[in-house]
Formats: sequence, structure tokens, C-alpha cells
Amino acid sequence: MQETKSELRPDHTICTEKFDIFLRTENLFQINIHPHVDISSTEVKLMVKHAFELSRGRVLPAIIIVGEFGTFGEDARAYSADAERETAASAIAYVINNLGHRIVANFYLKIHKPPKPVRFFSEESEAIQWLEQLEF
Repeated sequence: MQETKSELRPDHTICTEKFDIFLRTENLFQINIHPHVDISSTEVKLMVKHAFELSRGRVLPAIIIVGEFGTFGEDARAYSADAERETAASAIAYVINNLGHRIVANFYLKIHKPPKPVRFFSEESEAIQWLEQLEF
């Protein structure tokens, strides 16, 4: 398996071939999944690693914006739902923008019970509003 390369930009955004991650605010991560990529458990583990680097070890809520035709593979979905794994997110709001993503998202929540609050939104503003009303 080829190692994923990561680059830290001057604005403190960590960029990889499949996603970018940064602190949107002091207490909120944002992960932008690039269009037309498949995210595996390897990338999810890398997201956790980079999230801890950016937050200096704090567990924070996250908004994940999935690019057009971006997908999370079965191994990534199963890994994300594993209550025993290390997590850098206290809650996750996914922003999805097409019917295919919505179908997979609804299936995901029925089959894989996430160990933390997870919701899917079509609008970024709604996702942020939901994360802000949660108390951590």
C-alpha cells in the first residue's frame, strides 16, 4: 500500500490527495473530501491523526463536506462506526449534496450505529447550526 502524502499549508490546512482538514474555528474541524475520491479506513485514520495534530489532542466536533461523487468505502464506514476506535470528533455533521449520498447516508445510520452524534445535511449552514447547539 502506498503511503499517503500530507502537506501543511501556511494557513494551517493539512492537504492530502483525497481530503483537506483545518480548524474552522478554535473548537470545530472542517474536512473537505475532494470530488471523485473513495475514502478508505486508511484515510479515516489519517483524518484522526491530523485532527489531533491540529487540535493539540483535543476532541472536537467536525463538519465533513463531501465533494461531488466522493464516497466512503465499506471499510471506512465500518471503521467509523467502531466504538472501540480512537476518535478526534465529538460529533460529526456531514454535508452531502446529491441523492446517491443521501441514500448511502440513511443506510449507514441504520446499519452502522455511530458511537457519537452523527447527522447528514444538504446545507452547510444547517450542519453548523446543529453542531453549535450540541453541548460538549
